[in-house]
Amino acid sequence: MVSFISFIIVLITLLLSSITDIKKKEVPNVLPQLCLSVGLFLSFFSPHLTQHIVIMLGCAVFGYVLFYNGVWGGADTRLLMAIGIFSTTQTIIMYGIWLLISMWIAFAVARVRCKRNVAFVPYMTFAWIMTYASLTF
Repeated sequence: MVSFISFIIVLITLLLSSITDIKKKEVPNVLPQLCLSVGLFLSFFSPHLTQHIVIMLGCAVFGYVLFYNGVWGGADTRLLMAIGIFSTTQTIIMYGIWLLISMWIAFAVARVRCKRNVAFVPYMTFAWIMTYASLTF
């Protein structure tokens, strides 16, 4: 399970990214990169360093497949990598489930509003909050 401090670090990054994604339709590169750097630094003190790195790389591959197929943008991929570096196997599986639910909601909302571009980071934030709530309670 992800620690409370890790949850808060990722949550703050996702909230700030959500605000800029809604307002400007882009996320500054510094937010996901800073979160990823902090996550890498903290992972070096974890006994599960290899697990964190493998999960982050898996998130990178999954994110870049979605990016190159036009499902979401590059910032979403970098944020997914940042989430991955903070996650354990149980956390990333639960996040994947909530992310799929969030993607379904996002695309349903986009279809109703007849929009092609969706600010997807708020849905990622929802999935992160629901993941932590699911694993905590």
